[in-house]
Amino acid sequence: MELTPFASMSGAIVLGSICSCLLFTSCSSDEDPVKSYSNYRITVNAASPVSFTAFGETRTITVSASKEICWDGKPSGETEPAKVTASVKGEHFMSESSQTDAGLLLKVTARENETEEMQKGKIVLTVQDDTATETRTVELNQDAATIEYGSYKIAFAEEKVSLPYMGGKGNVSFTCQREKMINGKSEGFESCSLDGISYKATRKNDATYSIKCSAVFIRSCSGSEWPVVTDRIRFR
Repeated sequence: MELTPFASMSGAIVLGSICSCLLFTSCSSDEDPVKSYSNYRITVNAASPVSFTAFGETRTITVSASKEICWDGKPSGETEPAKVTASVKGEHFMSESSQTDAGLLLKVTARENETEEMQKGKIVLTVQDDTATETRTVELNQDAATIEYGSYKIAFAEEKVSLPYMGGKGNVSFTCQREKMINGKSEGFESCSLDGISYKATRKNDATYSIKCSAVFIRSCSGSEWPVVTDRIRFR
């Protein structure tokens, strides 16, 4: 069979097209490296621990994250933003977060601390991709409350005590209360002991005495409630 010039040319075109496709496929496969990520980094604009006053306050913290691009497993030096999430631990702390172009805007609020202990918490920041998870922790510290005691009240159990005409000894009972101040605010009066408090009895007339108390002394006590303590002063 004899091929005509047209047939020969058509066959050459088809063969050339097939070779071109094979060549293009081969080159395209070689020129498309596999993209992956590594070297995740979380950046926070606040030093750890973040401190709060005992009165309670809100602190704003900016968080951003990045990841390095790898081609065929080799780091390229190029980075892309990464999405970061935050969760706050600690019963005295709460947070609100919002995503921005720069990353994560985090508002952390500490409630007023009315205890004599420092309150602690933490922020857990997490970047999670399909192949990796990166975390960072920021500590939270809140100052202990300032607890002071203001005025003292001394109440006598009896309004009048009688002594024999010829003289003798007697006792009078009284109780003491003090005003408790937490962070400068009055929390009312509580019963307290007179132990360690400077006071003295002064005779006025007949068998009438007054008690003078010094409120300079500050004394703490463990427990949520104070027992009612009765002291006695003896006179003659």
